Amino acid sequence: MESNNLKKEKWIKENQEYILKWKEIYEKLYRQSLEEWWSTQRFEQEIGSSLLDSELRDFWFFCGSYIEQHPNGQLAKDLKKALKDLKEFGTLEPSEKRIFLKTMATVRRKKYGK
Repeated sequence: MESNNLKKEKWIKENQEYILKWKEIYEKLYRQSLEEWWSTQRFEQEIGSSLLDSELRDFWFFCGSYIEQHPNGQLAKDLKKALKDLKEFGTLEPSEKRIFLKTMATVRRKKYGK
């Protein structure tokens, strides 16, 4: 687990510019949500729509739907952690992203046959 934390810290340092750009976008959305009295759900939708990576936009909305339908369980906990990272960094560490995208594809295939 320690090596994963070190890998993530290194990745954060290497992508500091992207993360700062994302934080500006997030702050702008947050201020706009306060000015326009957005609901929490609307704010979450705007965050998802503002993600710069199309795969992660799709993943964001998948997570919200999955967690709403299955709030308990290890996968829901892992998805909540991924959403937290997306809010904070605007992206996921590449190995985490690959794992979560494969998980999303597996769940969709098993649930919907797609």
